[in-house]
Amino acid sequence: MKLVELKARPVGAEFSLASSASVRMQQVAAQVRRVAPTTTNVFIRGESGTGKEIIAQATHKLSHRCDRPFIAVNCGAFSPHLIES
Repeated sequence: MKLVELKARPVGAEFSLASSASVRMQQVAAQVRRVAPTTTNVFIRGESGTGKEIIAQATHKLSHRCDRPFIAVNCGAFSPHLIES
């Protein structure tokens, strides 16, 4: 996917739908809104297909870095030792 396509993809609609689906997703949405404006690192983990990338995109869109590229990285290929370092 090209960078232009990534910037043009709407995240808000997907995230709004996900955040209203359950109480737990509403809690996740609140956490995203809380951490997005900060400069802290965020580690998102979960089973395959649970929406980690949607959460990452929403966090990026709500951050002060929203005008910069969003690059998704599949950390499943990394060893646990590498992630800890």
